[in-house]
Amino acid sequence: MKLKLLLTSCLFSILSSHAQENKIYTSIDEALQNPNQVYEINLNYQVKLNSLPKDFSKLTNLKKLTFVSLKCTTIPKEILALPNLEELTINNAGITEITADIISLKKLKKLDLSYNVVSNISNEIGQLNNLEILHLNNNWVKKIPLGVYSITSLKNLSMYECGISGAIPESLGNMKNLENIELSGNNSITSLPQSIGNLTSLRRINIGGNKVKTLPTSISKLTQLETLYLYDNQFTAVPKEISTMTELTSLLLSGNNISVLPDFVFNCTKLFRLEIYGNQIKQIPEEISKLKNLTDFSCGQNSLTALPNSIGQLTKLRILSLTSSSVETFPSSMCNLKNIVCINFGDTPIKTVPDCFSNLTTLKRFFINDNIETQIDQIKKMMPNCGNIRKL
Repeated sequence: MKLKLLLTSCLFSILSSHAQENKIYTSIDEALQNPNQVYEINLNYQVKLNSLPKDFSKLTNLKKLTFVSLKCTTIPKEILALPNLEELTINNAGITEITADIISLKKLKKLDLSYNVVSNISNEIGQLNNLEILHLNNNWVKKIPLGVYSITSLKNLSMYECGISGAIPESLGNMKNLENIELSGNNSITSLPQSIGNLTSLRRINIGGNKVKTLPTSISKLTQLETLYLYDNQFTAVPKEISTMTELTSLLLSGNNISVLPDFVFNCTKLFRLEIYGNQIKQIPEEISKLKNLTDFSCGQNSLTALPNSIGQLTKLRILSLTSSSVETFPSSMCNLKNIVCINFGDTPIKTVPDCFSNLTTLKRFFINDNIETQIDQIKKMMPNCGNIRKL
């Protein structure tokens, strides 16, 4: 009997301890009642704070800390005194710099200081040897600090809309474990370094919204890359380096000056998302039928006058947008798109909808042009399952 009670007591203790580790505190006052038993604090919805209590440093077992209401210009010393902190998020606080004191957070794995006004970052950040995630989005950084390139443990680097300009230095190639790099919306990045070819762990690159014209030849070594966003740049041709990236699932080329969609794009047979809108493309090759896994295809705002008949072979396609193009008719093969959910052909000269569109029983959203507007009642009868038929 005593043994049974002892086992029950031990089990209860273990479960209680586990429950405590999983508890997320939303009040500093409550957390400070048992500071040694607090592992996570999330003050996303806390009343705005101008400072932290001195006792905050007593939360010595704290691992995760999130603020979006704390007002400060640097990371408070009470936070820098937390020896076991692994994840720190402080957004919209008014932080202007990351000081050398950051090295005191030796166990830090994630640092998110997005949506602040950070303009200065100490190179000591490079001594955070356990850091895996660094998010500094929407700050005033202007360039990636040299210390960041020394963080070889980093897997995720995100610095969109920071005003970064010019060429990304060759030091990027030091970050051997990098899996994701997000540099979109900086408007003035002009090139990636040749050393990017050394980053064979990369799975995602987003440099959309910059001034890049070409990719370094070495990027062709990234044969395991899954996501490549090159939208809103200055490419005049689809980079030939893409031809080796057969693991790509998402490719965004919209908003460039591309005139030809080359055959090698169709070697990326795992693509499920392809966006080429806002270019100068005149023809989509019949070879697009090779993209059997494509679910989302956006090709509007080009110089297209027709869609290839082979588009009907893309039987997994769910979203098709050809808005603001010169396409005049739907190919009859489109009636085979048995999984299509949304078709957008607003601002095109298309005048009729084929009767066989009644076969598109999965279609839920059908955005039409002025020419078709008078036929809405007829279309609704033809496609009773489509609940959203309207002119854009």
